[in-house]
Amino acid sequence: MMKKTWLLLLGILLLGAVLASGCAARQAKDGDTVKLNYTLTLEDGTVYGTSVGGEPLQVTLGKGALIPGFEEAVVGMRIGDTQTITLPPEEAYGLRRPELVDIVSRSMLPEGVEPVVGGQLEATAKDGTPLMVVITEFTDTTVTVDANPPLAGRTLTFEIELVAIGENVAASDRARQTSLSWLLLAPAALALAAGLAFVYFRSRRRLRRVRGSPVRRSKGLLAELARLDDDFAGGKIAKEAYRKARAQKKARLVKLMQRSLRGSGH
Repeated sequence: MMKKTWLLLLGILLLGAVLASGCAARQAKDGDTVKLNYTLTLEDGTVYGTSVGGEPLQVTLGKGALIPGFEEAVVGMRIGDTQTITLPPEEAYGLRRPELVDIVSRSMLPEGVEPVVGGQLEATAKDGTPLMVVITEFTDTTVTVDANPPLAGRTLTFEIELVAIGENVAASDRARQTSLSWLLLAPAALALAAGLAFVYFRSRRRLRRVRGSPVRRSKGLLAELARLDDDFAGGKIAKEAYRKARAQKKARLVKLMQRSLRGSGH
């Protein structure tokens, strides 16, 4: 009886060891939720972004949340594995699209805003979706804007470490993803944004004015009202046109003040 008991215990221990070794050797596959550390380096050796020292990137494989070449590299890795991969543009953020670069009139910029190379502006697509464009150059009369993803056309090198594999992700865990995880957004989403930007530029829609602070916008409207009053007093504008323009500006000012009060909790 004692011998059978010891054999049973030994069998349980052996089974546990086999299961433990199987878990330790488990490979990441589609459907798994994984935690990763990564460092992204550009062709010239510049480190563009890293999760090392912060919260690891957490993502579910097979959901299209990673750029293709990156996800293919993660599938098959084991916990503790590291590897370095170099992705051409076709496997990362795609090639640059010249049609997403456009030249617009400088008058489209908000009053008092000076263009800066590398600065961002918000454009509105035909369906109202906001899109960010980057200023690449400007003259006294024009501004050149680019809606391509920042890393389009670039060859990227990633150092990847698989930290953990799990089946499920809690919402609270997802909220703690590193702020740099946007670097690995699905190219499908980027392609959609690029397509919307293309529709926007092709239809020659105006850039949506960048909104300044409520105080600045209120001061601007008050200044416009003062100029309008001066023009009317000086006989530069007809009475009917003056009344209509003044009513419109006052309505905008009232809305702005109401919005500001709501934002401040009053």
